[in-house]
Amino acid sequence: MDKKDFIITENYNLRLKGPGAKKIVNEFSNMLNKTVDYGDKQTTWGSVLLLKTRS
Repeated sequence: MDKKDFIITENYNLRLKGPGAKKIVNEFSNMLNKTVDYGDKQTTWGSVLLLKTRS
């Protein structure tokens, strides 16, 4: 993330610009696709979250 990925509002709040939001979405997607040992098998973090929310 860079300074250019944000907008400072008149109330001094930070807001993401489109390219900054895309960076976050891509990083989160990459994290969900990483493999992890779960129980006795290898699966992705996304699958673990799905299994945990179903149980």
